[in-house]
Amino acid sequence: MAMIGENQVRNFFVVNTSVGTTLATVLAAANLDGAIVQSDGTASAAGEDFMLALKNNRSEMTLSDIITPASVTSAKSVIFNARVAQKYTISALTVDANSLYEIRITFPGYGSLSVENEYTISGFYKAKTGDDQENIVDGLVKNLAFNAGKEQPASAGSFTYTLADASTVQLPDNLFLSITKTGTGASAALVVEEKADYLAKYYVTGKKDRLDISFVLQANFTTDPTIVIVAGNPGNGSGYHVRNMEYYFLGNRGDSMRGLGYPHNFEATYDSVLTDDYYLVELAYYSEGRDDPMKSKKQLTLACSDKVSINKIIAEINTATAGSIAVFA
Repeated sequence: MAMIGENQVRNFFVVNTSVGTTLATVLAAANLDGAIVQSDGTASAAGEDFMLALKNNRSEMTLSDIITPASVTSAKSVIFNARVAQKYTISALTVDANSLYEIRITFPGYGSLSVENEYTISGFYKAKTGDDQENIVDGLVKNLAFNAGKEQPASAGSFTYTLADASTVQLPDNLFLSITKTGTGASAALVVEEKADYLAKYYVTGKKDRLDISFVLQANFTTDPTIVIVAGNPGNGSGYHVRNMEYYFLGNRGDSMRGLGYPHNFEATYDSVLTDDYYLVELAYYSEGRDDPMKSKKQLTLACSDKVSINKIIAEINTATAGSIAVFA
């Protein structure tokens, strides 16, 4: 038989805690408890084949591949990094009477890399005699809020905004962006950033799984303002990040038919908790059949929200592989 290529597979497990060193201990444990054991179910030992044994959410035993220590090509721990919201602050505005101030916010990557699929929200304000910087910022905030508030998916409700004359107005809210003002008078600045609760209101497993709002803000003013940018980062190890991995990698464990028969399908359940933060361990290894010289690349990722437990799992893997995966401080 001709060899047509490698069988590259990634697999993923959420583990609540490590409960010991034998398969029997895992069998008697609570759901989502597990341990690193030898292929015969006994405690991991130096140089011996090992696997993850996990009591799954149906109270059944789930086992990873049996991994030969010599086949491990990479092993590391990945520390949690919090999500950083992208933020633009526009300050040092020059008052140009009767001039049009435009803010343009572009969201790239909606559907493809084609520029035709960019999504844009704009805000405008035309300065009048007597305006100062705070009046201009107020005008831009109000127009941006009304324009952004019309977009789908809509966010119910509004927010109170204080104008330069100390009066307040109710402005429509939106799901994606926080549009606010800092400072007063000549020090007034417009601030546009990702909503802190964006994921909690937007995210749907396997359907709406974008972890950050990537956008570009441009200011088309007669005189260029100062723009300070805080680069956004979706983070690493958040509940949402781990849920994405769990969803996409479960196909290797019998979940490849998820969504079949939509809209009459049953929704799947998942082990990760969206509000938790996770510590990650990644193992890259290969499998090699007895009569097949082809090395199939594979990867096993473990996610655990408890530092003591993940450090115990790391110690068990290090015992088997004589490795040096860093424990979490």
